[in-house]
Amino acid sequence: MERKNLLYVANAMPPKNEPAFSRSLQQLGFENTSYYIMGEATRWQEILGKQGISGKFHAEKKPSLAGIMGKAQEEKASLIVVNLSSKGSGLSRRSVIKSLMRFTQVPFLLLPETHYLPMQEASSGDQSPDGGIFNHVIFATDWSPFSQKCFDALIHFKENITELELITVIDKKLSIRDMIGLKDMLGETRNLLKDRGIDAEGHVYAGKPSEEILLAVKDYGGSVIVMDASHRSALKTLLYGNCTHEVAEKADVPTLVIP
Repeated sequence: MERKNLLYVANAMPPKNEPAFSRSLQQLGFENTSYYIMGEATRWQEILGKQGISGKFHAEKKPSLAGIMGKAQEEKASLIVVNLSSKGSGLSRRSVIKSLMRFTQVPFLLLPETHYLPMQEASSGDQSPDGGIFNHVIFATDWSPFSQKCFDALIHFKENITELELITVIDKKLSIRDMIGLKDMLGETRNLLKDRGIDAEGHVYAGKPSEEILLAVKDYGGSVIVMDASHRSALKTLLYGNCTHEVAEKADVPTLVIP
């Protein structure tokens, strides 16, 4: 995934996790950042300006899903960041998430509505630890071609990743042969990541995929979840139904979705 142009979509009133999140995004090394603000951009410009964070601002009085898609295309966005409140004015947070999952081919990062601060910045002063939101990745995979795209995207952020938990979820009883195959795939993927300088461990969970992925975040203290948006699974063990959407809406940490 290229790190050229970042499009940040937000409500007119900056949430409490700003400017911490914008500082953390700067660590990812995107060349340009554009803010698509649903309403007046004055407050954003004031808060970010005091922190020396620059960017191009576009204030949209009548925001629309088509407007977001059009702006992403106009800016040739490499990544769309969504920091919307379900109680904010403008577009529905839920409708934006659903539309991005259905229509965009641009990776997007969904920031939770909780008072999440990248790497618990609130307790560490103004400086974010190296790695920021990608410091501890929860990578949910099923080894489909769609999950392979997630793998490829992660490699581009390897210098930002300190730890990675490779998570797969089974929702039915497996044969001994299936379990051996699953263990082998976890081991092979773990080795591939380590060969690229990413410290990774593999884990198998059993149950409803969305719930188990969220549990893994708590179990390992993940700072971001990485998933694909396809909902399709070659092994039929992961990401059925609207799993990615459920995770994105309920997660207490950011969720990176790769179309």
